Amino acid sequence: IALLLAGCGRGSRFEEPKLPLPPVSDTGVEEGVFYQVDYGFCFPAPSKWLFPKVVGDQEADEVARFTDKARESYFRLFVRHADPDQKFSAEDWFESKVKDWTDRDYKVKKREDGRDLSAGGSGTWASSLFHVTDPQRADWTVREWVLPKGDLILGARISMPARITDKPEGKALLDGAEAGLSKVAWRMPVGPRGISLERY
Repeated sequence: IALLLAGCGRGSRFEEPKLPLPPVSDTGVEEGVFYQVDYGFCFPAPSKWLFPKVVGDQEADEVARFTDKARESYFRLFVRHADPDQKFSAEDWFESKVKDWTDRDYKVKKREDGRDLSAGGSGTWASSLFHVTDPQRADWTVREWVLPKGDLILGARISMPARITDKPEGKALLDGAEAGLSKVAWRMPVGPRGISLERY
């Protein structure tokens, strides 16, 4: 476990998904580190965020979700398989999110270019910021990140009420998520992409 924590903690660098294996067989937080075991990535559990064990309304491609204590803001992680015949485009990824929201009767009022976020040897997260109104006319600030890795595309999203975006609690939630994403590292998955659950 100590080796794993060192690999996903402060100053971690990308490592190919070999041993050591994650110390858990289910996605979750262990010893201050979040592990997504199906795809084999991990990062320090983001401060100010809680990881619920059961999520009943997951979106397509969603593989994990965090919430704030008030359960008003959400930090979601997504994985999609890359098209081997098409060059990855972060712009296309963000535009697909706009289409998803429009199809669900959300209104995108404004989009801003986000700052790139380094993930060390794992690459660089591209980012974009959206100001969105939901069907109930509530205003949200949504920040999207995307990181291609081999045959996978890893996405992350924070959705928070617009009224807290510029307040200390909103900034603390963003800082906690970015601190985790900047330390993302990769390990052997448990399941079809890696070691079988029986062998594990």
